[in-house]
Amino acid sequence: MITDKLNLFSGLTGQAVTATAASTDVIDLGPLTHGNTRRDIGAGEPLYLVVAVLAAATAAGAATVNFQLQTSDDNATWVTLFDSGATALADMAAGKRPVAVAVPRGVRRYLRVNYTVGTGPLTAGTFWAGLVKDVQDTATYASGFVIA
Repeated sequence: MITDKLNLFSGLTGQAVTATAASTDVIDLGPLTHGNTRRDIGAGEPLYLVVAVLAAATAAGAATVNFQLQTSDDNATWVTLFDSGATALADMAAGKRPVAVAVPRGVRRYLRVNYTVGTGPLTAGTFWAGLVKDVQDTATYASGFVIA
């Protein structure tokens, strides 16, 4: 997975999240021309939204996080394009990648990620989020498994 710092929502070192918050960075795709109001940023080949856990999410109870890709015409009023649904703490251990989805067609000028904490707050958790061209496949093997 190759990343580009101009396509990151939560910085190179991630974003600490303990309560509902928008990503620290917003991607500005620039103004539209010819009266268009939406664009296809993955024309020909899809772009992917990836969210990775850099530091495990923890909470006193059973907190959850919804990872949302949002878009806006004015960088003030946001519409949700994708919502991961409630992601459990067990799926937010360091090294996990709870989101890897193609960006839907028809985004507006601005894009951000919104972290919605449910039944929180979190006591810790750092997330990396960005747009990438290809998603690296990961495999998990049982302890002691050897590839020859």
